Amino acid sequence: MPIDLPGGEEQLVKRLSLGDEPAFRALFEWYTPKLLRYVWSMTKSRSQAEELVQDCFLKIWANREALANVADFDAYLFVIARNKVLDHFRKLSSDSRVRSQAWNNMRESRNSTEEAIDASESRRLIDTALRQLSDHKQKIFQLSRYEGLSHEEIAEQLGISRHTVKNHLVETLRHIRDFLHRNTDSAIILVIMHFLQA
Repeated sequence: MPIDLPGGEEQLVKRLSLGDEPAFRALFEWYTPKLLRYVWSMTKSRSQAEELVQDCFLKIWANREALANVADFDAYLFVIARNKVLDHFRKLSSDSRVRSQAWNNMRESRNSTEEAIDASESRRLIDTALRQLSDHKQKIFQLSRYEGLSHEEIAEQLGISRHTVKNHLVETLRHIRDFLHRNTDSAIILVIMHFLQA
């Protein structure tokens, strides 16, 4: 479908295939909301949809040179998303207990169990960055981003103030962003930080 951006989708995809990060950013920001709706319609889990869409864009960036031969980027991207979802469900199907738990969580729009989450390259980078922080900050981040708890819920569980929770999360996200700047390129940082701060 046509894209309402300067230069048009075709030119943006061509620039992306040559490693143009502004073109990647434009396509990423345009397609992320639509792709999230599409993946969520199949998983019924916001957290899983975000992780799978993140993986889609990381794959697009990693294989950007191949885009020179792609005639319909819209269709290409949604095929990648569909395949990511199918792969995700295939992994769940190998363990009946995990599968049952994941389906229950999907119906309740909650996070799936950690066993059901495919550890992507971005997750590896985030976990490496987190290990440089205190156990307390790691715990707050895990409760917020991996378990989906609100600031109030985290504060109550850990016996600290909501303000403290917010400050620790701000400091942790800043640390992760700085770590990513030192260890990967800015296109991947864009994708990871977008979903961390969603």
